Parts: sequence; C-alpha cells; structure tokens
Amino acid sequence: MPEIGGRHFGFSVPYLASGGVIDSPTLAMMGEYNGARSNPEIVAPQSMIREIVSEENGEMVSALYQIANQIITAIDGVDLNVSIGDDTIANAANRGNNNYKKRTGKPLFSM
Repeated sequence: MPEIGGRHFGFSVPYLASGGVIDSPTLAMMGEYNGARSNPEIVAPQSMIREIVSEENGEMVSALYQIANQIITAIDGVDLNVSIGDDTIANAANRGNNNYKKRTGKPLFSM
C-alpha cells in the first residue's frame, strides 16, 4: 500500500473471454469483449455443460450406433473365408525377404 511504503496496491481479475477453469471463489470479468452481445459467454458448472453436450449429441451418437449395427449385420452375412495357395505365399515371402535385404543388407532367411 502506498501510504505504508509499498509501491502499489491491487489484484488481478481474470478475463474469461478466451476461457478458463475456475476451481475456487474468485472475481472475474465476463462479457468484456466486443462480440459479447452477439456471441455471449456461458458460465456454468462443468457437470451442467457435460450434460448439455451429452443431450445435444445423443441423436448423433444414436444414429452412429444404428449405422455401425447395419454394417456389422451386413458383414456378418458375408462368407469371409479366404484361401491362399502355396505359390502365393512363397512369392509374398520372397518379396518380403528381398525388401528386407534391400533395407538392411542381409536377408531374413536363406533359401
């Protein structure tokens, strides 16, 4: 305090237009930015915001769940058995061995 010998007296008030987390009692400046009238700030407990977001996204989550179930049902009815011949496996192994040798200078296996 100036009258007691200090240089100044004061405290800082957080401006919350860019957001913030308040976890204890505090004074704050809100609605201080130019666009506040058309884009107002929302001050609410975290649990309330979570509940609102959850309610608003409920229809979207439900639609995605239905789509996922349709995809699973479609895939479930398809015969997914795959048969690979010996020649195909041997060719793939040779390609892999050659690529490994190019990268490292030595083969994974010798034939």
